[in-house]
Amino acid sequence: MFVSPATALATAFLFLGIQALEGNVLTPRIQGTALHVPPILVLLAVIGGGQAAGIAGAVYAVPTLAAVKVGYDFLRPRLRVERRDEVATDAISEVSRHDMRDLQPKGRSEEISA
Repeated sequence: MFVSPATALATAFLFLGIQALEGNVLTPRIQGTALHVPPILVLLAVIGGGQAAGIAGAVYAVPTLAAVKVGYDFLRPRLRVERRDEVATDAISEVSRHDMRDLQPKGRSEEISA
């Protein structure tokens, strides 16, 4: 029935190694490619889901990650914040230097020009 303890031990280590490789490398890579997210996010989602809600959290982590990604992809273009250089200039920047001299008190402008 048993061949030898060494064969059983080698089989156990091989099985554990394949399981670790599949669970930590292959599955996140395949799911990450399907979701268009980095595999590390898939792995972190499963770890975080498992820590937060146990087995159910680990099972639902990837579908939740997919839903968050779809929501992010939907909202990102709609919530785009314009940069300062893309926005029209405001009223203060439109005031010329000549206009700024007119706004200074008379006594002070004479001191500056002197």
